[in-house]
Amino acid sequence: MKKLIIFVFIIVLLGNCATTTKILTKPDDAKVYVNDKFIGNSPVKYTSRKVSFSSSTIEIEKEGYKKYYGILKRNEVFKPTRLLSGIFLWWLPNIFYFMDYDLYHNYDLELLNKELYVNPVISNSVTQANPISVGKSDVDMDIPVNSYKNKNKYALVIGNEDYSSKQKTLSNEVDVEFARNDANSFKNYLVKTLGFENDHVTLLKDATSGEMYEAIEILISLAKLDSKSEIVFYYAGHGFPDNDKNPFLIPVDVSSINLKQNGIALKKLYFKLASSNASKITVFLDACFSGGGRDQGLLAARGVKIKPKEEVFIGNMLVFASSSGEEKSLPYEEKQHGMFTYFLLKKLKETNGNASCGEISDYLRKEVSRKSLIEKNIQQTPHTNVSRTIDSNWKNWKLK
Repeated sequence: MKKLIIFVFIIVLLGNCATTTKILTKPDDAKVYVNDKFIGNSPVKYTSRKVSFSSSTIEIEKEGYKKYYGILKRNEVFKPTRLLSGIFLWWLPNIFYFMDYDLYHNYDLELLNKELYVNPVISNSVTQANPISVGKSDVDMDIPVNSYKNKNKYALVIGNEDYSSKQKTLSNEVDVEFARNDANSFKNYLVKTLGFENDHVTLLKDATSGEMYEAIEILISLAKLDSKSEIVFYYAGHGFPDNDKNPFLIPVDVSSINLKQNGIALKKLYFKLASSNASKITVFLDACFSGGGRDQGLLAARGVKIKPKEEVFIGNMLVFASSSGEEKSLPYEEKQHGMFTYFLLKKLKETNGNASCGEISDYLRKEVSRKSLIEKNIQQTPHTNVSRTIDSNWKNWKLK
């Protein structure tokens, strides 16, 4: 009898923890992925047992339509009975599950033109108006797979590409070509090649200010819980300086107008990452921070020329930056990636993830500098910054 009571108790508990929503698309029969896992073709039900206010990524694709990227957040329907039962009836788990999804989530997919063209952009006398071929780069195929996993590693990967549709009043905003592809591929290498647990890597595509701030706080909190933690932070997207030339990362719902209020200041980001006390903090920035004045918006090739302030690095921190000073961070159209990210992934693939950080730094500086001149007639020089505490040994670090 006791076993039956315990069994019923567990079933009721799990039922109370779960929340289910039905994902509908127009048109239907679209492929739906949650947290990078295929859950079925729409309409399809999705059930989560994550705690209230937790987030999951959703990706929807259908041939002939633009891919949709977004966030499912368990904060839409308040369940007061669960909260009260947790507080007054000592049904403690219910305290963490008092918010649910809406019953339905509807998504209208946007038609995609059969031919994709880059809008003509003039920057530093470089004009581009060539069709982009849609396909996989060599670094996105046959990614090395290693079975070993390190439970002490955590990562946040952000690819901010679509600014224009989030800020329709800003006609001069330019999207960051291939940033979503950069982020998606980098996550694949973290999980498949570099030994990261899949649920230890958070991937955000076209992230808003709120989503970025929340994800950063969660990353730091996780690292603080683990005395042996290692952190990787990756960002592809726009960077921009304020009037004092302090560099910021730009969420997709932020422009140069509300930069200080809602942008991600690099100085504060580095301080927060260092506060985690992680044994290794490695940052990759495929963005430049040489943007123009407030009336210019976010211009071509991921930035225009103003020399941003140099940052001070603290903690056990190593930062790989895609460009130097007033330089731009360029796209590599043939490979469907940012030029910096493409060669980063190439080095990881060629070495099965075993390259040291010193070797990666030397390789990026040589190959990106050379290819940017050959392809664009523009110099792009990656550089590596380190904190004083690791100045003598960072070159021997490995991501794997």
